[in-house]
Amino acid sequence: MATRTRRSAREQLSTLGVVIVTSVALLVGWGVKTSLENRTRLITRDNVSAAVPDRWLVQDGIGDLILTTWDPLSPEVRYNISLVSDTDSTLAEIAAVRSNSRAQVLNSYSVAEETPIERGGQEGYKVTFVYVSLETGGPTIVKGVEYYFTQQEHVLVISLESDADGFDTALAPFQRFLDSVSVTEGG
Repeated sequence: MATRTRRSAREQLSTLGVVIVTSVALLVGWGVKTSLENRTRLITRDNVSAAVPDRWLVQDGIGDLILTTWDPLSPEVRYNISLVSDTDSTLAEIAAVRSNSRAQVLNSYSVAEETPIERGGQEGYKVTFVYVSLETGGPTIVKGVEYYFTQQEHVLVISLESDADGFDTALAPFQRFLDSVSVTEGG
């Protein structure tokens, strides 16, 4: 009986040891994965800087569009930065003009919500929208959000576009990107 009790105690200790080692290994692995996923690099274009996820591709824009960046493994998630030169209009008016322009070229474009906001102590304007994309092998519902902030002689527009199913997942990393964007003097 005593031998059986000692063997049972050793088996329990062995099992407990395996559980502890496995848990530590999983926590270390999760930490390394999170660290790699959250790595960024600073990109500066036309006096606008942003912390772009490390493995993402960056394409320079044309006109008001400063840059577009996307994950090559999930190209349906895109971040855009624009600098609009109209500071005579309100942020809501600028957003309306941009929305009307989008409605002319995007299928079933509609504004889901628009509202004044305050972020990081700065007043801004937020527009949430949806449209149908026909680009990738069939219709896809795209959901997006644009943030407008007055910056010196410009209006800074930072946006996220994602397939509607992945939008909520894409929003938290985009918020970190949004908070990283800045305009330097002369921009």
